[in-house]
Amino acid sequence: MTNIVIIADKSEAYVNFERDRVIKDWGAQWADTRSIQNITEAGEVSLFGDASISILELSEKEAVKVAAENLKGANQSELTRWSTPGLIMLTTVDRNSTKGLEKAVADKGGIVILAKESSKDKTPPAQRLVDELNLSRDVKTFLKDFAGDDYSSILSLVKTLSELSPRQQQGITIDDLLVRLPQAPGAIPPWELEPAILKGDITRAIELYRRLAKTSHLLVVLAILKNKFNLVFKVASVLEANPGMNLAQLASTLGVPNNYPLRLAHDSAKRMGQKSAANIIELMAETEKKVKGGAAGNPHVTMETMIVRVSAMARR
Repeated sequence: MTNIVIIADKSEAYVNFERDRVIKDWGAQWADTRSIQNITEAGEVSLFGDASISILELSEKEAVKVAAENLKGANQSELTRWSTPGLIMLTTVDRNSTKGLEKAVADKGGIVILAKESSKDKTPPAQRLVDELNLSRDVKTFLKDFAGDDYSSILSLVKTLSELSPRQQQGITIDDLLVRLPQAPGAIPPWELEPAILKGDITRAIELYRRLAKTSHLLVVLAILKNKFNLVFKVASVLEANPGMNLAQLASTLGVPNNYPLRLAHDSAKRMGQKSAANIIELMAETEKKVKGGAAGNPHVTMETMIVRVSAMARR
């Protein structure tokens, strides 16, 4: 194995994200790198006898071709020099033009990093990025749904989360993510839908959902609602056995912050009770199955039907 890496993807943000991860994995920092113009410059020693990790940006197809030819024809002495302490090649050119370089790197014992193995690879890049983290299943699902095909949108967050300990990652909730995820200009945050539903204001809830649908994926909206109503159900279940519990006691019992979301869940739980809360969660699970392909029909109509039914159940 040689310290030679090629990172190829159409997304510059993804390429830079993986570049930083490689540098970190090699136990180095950005200050330990230098930019080069040609692969033959890799591994050159400074006047002080130090060698830096070489970063070669290949922005043109011809540059990719030249790098591939140089690597294919390199002898062992050249490979050793180029890969000491490391060579990272970056490119965002069309993947059809990088296959030769990818093969050359692999043949020389290097590492090829791609968001997708090929055009036939149907695995969303966000799935691999998220699955590497030690998050709960619900949080992982939420992040994947939020990203969809736009894996670049979660790179900054993934980088931040990866710097936490596994135990800290496990404690991250959907609410923790909401304040950190990017929102489109002029977009309303998905959590604004919840109060209208809890009040049973169907007209307002449908109006808000249609605005949200323009900037947020419906699965993201659904994930947030499921998260909120799961808390309502948990509170209702505790109150069923201990009707006199106050907010501080509830927070301690459930292991959640004593804040506005808990207060809102408490008021809703007292109003609708455990059975209605359970029915709402079941309805949301059925809706999720349908909008993910379990049933034919317009997914937005399915979502609006659920919102109407949940709003009616919540105001009882």
